[in-house]
Amino acid sequence: MEASVLYSLCGQRLTAILRSLLLFGMVICFKNHPRAQSAYKIDVGKVAEEGSRNEKVTGFLKMGSAVNPDGDRFSYNASYLTKSGEPWYPVMGEMHFSRVPARNWEKEILKMKACGIQVISTYIIWNHHEVMKGKFDWSGNRDLRSFINLCQKYHLYVWLRPGPWVHAEVRNGGFPDWLLQSGCKLRSSDPAFLGYVDSFFRQIAEQCKGLMFKEGGPVIGVQIENEFVFKSQAAYRYMRTLKEIAVRAGMDVPYYSAFAEGPTGQDEFLYMIGSYPDSPWSSSTKKLFKPVFFIRPLENDADIGADLLGKINRTVRNTYPKLSAEIGGGMQVTYHRRVEVSPRDVGANLLTKIAGGLNAVGYYMFHGGINPVGTTTLEESRSSQYPNDLPRINYDFQAPIGAMGQLSAAYGELHLLNLFLGDFGTRLAPMPAYFPEVRKTDLHSTDTVQCAVRMDSSGGFIFVSNYQRYVDLPAVADFRLTLTQNGHSETVPRKPMVFPANDYAIWPYHLFMEGVHVNYATAQPLCILKSSEVDTYVFFGQEQMAANVLFSLDKNSYKSCHVIQNGHFQAADGSLRCTSEKPALFELSARSGKKVRILVIPRAMAIHAYKFRKGHKDILLVTKGYAYQRGDQIRIGGLDSIGTGLAFQLYPAGHSQVLACSHAAQLLKDGADVFDHYRLEPERKTKGRLRVRAQAPAKTATDSSARAFEQSILRRYRHGKYFKASQRGPLYQAFFHDLPGQKNYRIDYQLPENPLILDWMMKIAYTGDVMALFDQRQRLVYDQFNYNGNCDFSPDYLTKSSKGSLMLQLLPGYTGMDVFWEDNFSQKNTIPAGLTGLQHLSLLPVYEFSLQVREAKDF
Repeated sequence: MEASVLYSLCGQRLTAILRSLLLFGMVICFKNHPRAQSAYKIDVGKVAEEGSRNEKVTGFLKMGSAVNPDGDRFSYNASYLTKSGEPWYPVMGEMHFSRVPARNWEKEILKMKACGIQVISTYIIWNHHEVMKGKFDWSGNRDLRSFINLCQKYHLYVWLRPGPWVHAEVRNGGFPDWLLQSGCKLRSSDPAFLGYVDSFFRQIAEQCKGLMFKEGGPVIGVQIENEFVFKSQAAYRYMRTLKEIAVRAGMDVPYYSAFAEGPTGQDEFLYMIGSYPDSPWSSSTKKLFKPVFFIRPLENDADIGADLLGKINRTVRNTYPKLSAEIGGGMQVTYHRRVEVSPRDVGANLLTKIAGGLNAVGYYMFHGGINPVGTTTLEESRSSQYPNDLPRINYDFQAPIGAMGQLSAAYGELHLLNLFLGDFGTRLAPMPAYFPEVRKTDLHSTDTVQCAVRMDSSGGFIFVSNYQRYVDLPAVADFRLTLTQNGHSETVPRKPMVFPANDYAIWPYHLFMEGVHVNYATAQPLCILKSSEVDTYVFFGQEQMAANVLFSLDKNSYKSCHVIQNGHFQAADGSLRCTSEKPALFELSARSGKKVRILVIPRAMAIHAYKFRKGHKDILLVTKGYAYQRGDQIRIGGLDSIGTGLAFQLYPAGHSQVLACSHAAQLLKDGADVFDHYRLEPERKTKGRLRVRAQAPAKTATDSSARAFEQSILRRYRHGKYFKASQRGPLYQAFFHDLPGQKNYRIDYQLPENPLILDWMMKIAYTGDVMALFDQRQRLVYDQFNYNGNCDFSPDYLTKSSKGSLMLQLLPGYTGMDVFWEDNFSQKNTIPAGLTGLQHLSLLPVYEFSLQVREAKDF
């Protein structure tokens, strides 16, 4: 045989052998790779948390008056809060009344309530109320009493956060300038400082007179100080003194809290944690990979306050109820760190905390705001000796409800969890959290799905996450979780399933629904619709799961099952199956004789679903706009960008369920299934008028004068200890002034009258470093550090006027900028080159319709 032929045959055989060895090695590696395991395992007999859990222990903290005139009582134990003797899982959202126009408070409060908020927390920002020493202002947007009265009107509790130092990204942490110039030692037991605090707290208490919970009012909590570590004896004495001043002034409430670490065994304050998906206050201008997305025993976010305090202790003390005051509802943009968080970022951050044992959610922020402006501005900045520069006015925070009252995508994402906690929180709060022995620790790894289960002897909820900010996680092809308790093991689901990429979920485990026992389901509970006839448990399926929605039923718990729409019932194994792509409805008859319905809707519908009470029944309304309930009316609103009106759906379907709608509106029926489908259209379409013109600098302005003004601002900034030339901060001021490289535009607008138009939204697309809007008197009315090239602004939100003019000032970037932008921001490479200009401007009406909805008939 020729050598070349022999070499060829040997080469082919060698290649085949190598391929076989490689394939065998891949199989071995795949079998041993964590993502290829046939099941993840949790031993429910092992609680992965330190310290004891004794829910019977109470009274170990020095709280205030906890009973109101009706006999309702708030209390606590070593794990959770209680309300009238029952476990209570509050959902609290932060809204700063002095940063929101007072005439909008009512509808903004109702939007928060419609999203599942039960408690509104609010900072009382000292320098918003006592700009001049001894002269307090509680009028207009600063009217604390009117704000609390509105919360009470709509059955929401209030948690006051008076500081005296609040941070809140406001100048001096809220301390008035005169206080800094007084010479007293701030945040200490200095008698002079405490005297000023006493005066401030007495003013607050006077505003709240008659509104404390013991008086029948809604104020149930007071947070003392903020981001103040009080582990030392002197610091603890200062905190106790502040509390004594508050109580003596009249702030006697069921709960007192602190947002920082105190000494071991302190008995004066509830301990609150926080967690954010990013850290815009960090000095870094790189991507931050944070462990807040890990499912593990509850931890604090070590980055909170790190700009001043350094890294804080992440350990949570399990001898206190597990509560939070600052779960990021969004993320504020700083000049040097232009973070944009996605809805999944904020949702996954919260889910991991609930999975880890959290028993009260406090969002910061839930409603964005606008800083008041006078002759100066009140934002946190490096020129006021703080490490970060903030926009002068804009405190939008990418919150679920933005600074202009607009809903962000985070509103719907967090709505999924808020509704769940509202209806299932009483069951969840007493349940300990259990974890796998091996948990994810690598911030960059893609090797494992994260799991936890919170349960008691009867059942609970499984938490699964395949999400990590900045890490693209692949789908898991054969996911199963094995739970072992008292030697008995159960696998969920029984057959392996594909768990989607970059997703997370909560699944019920041994859930009892009016006598029907669900072993488990691969659908997430949303809410319970109560009815005097038959309750409906609403679930949603994950978008990428297709036909994998499964309910495994205990066959001994029901007599019959009726598939009403789009599902399958398998009597042999007692399972319900449906897709996650369209609504499915089942009705089951329990052995006890009761009936219960299971409604499964797509996640895309669940995000836009609202639960309202009508008469003796709950209804589910789905709309891509916003919705809230005011008295016996339901209000639906939103942008009408394409002139097709606002569509909505109602469950349960019924004949003539909507009896009436707003004057000057048309109600159109678009069909029915398990939902009634409707569309609302205004009888008269209205368009706003815009005229936009590029504006040349004023005749008196020259390039040299603009540069001289710029240098005067930079000279002032350089006195700050945190100044960096590569992060020079905003140059625009409270009043308009020409600046180098600017592009200015005059915007004239007219807002025609229409009784259905509640507001107008100006949508601005631009390039450049920052933008600022000024009114006709050249006063700053809004601003933004560019982080995604878009800005929403409502001229009508600030001041009701049918017409007006604005000056839009766009300022360029500069060579050597050291600023963080997200990878998906297309302009990030053009901003330092100074490319600046207005790309697009539109003016859209925000319609709002009123509906009269009757109590619907069941099927």
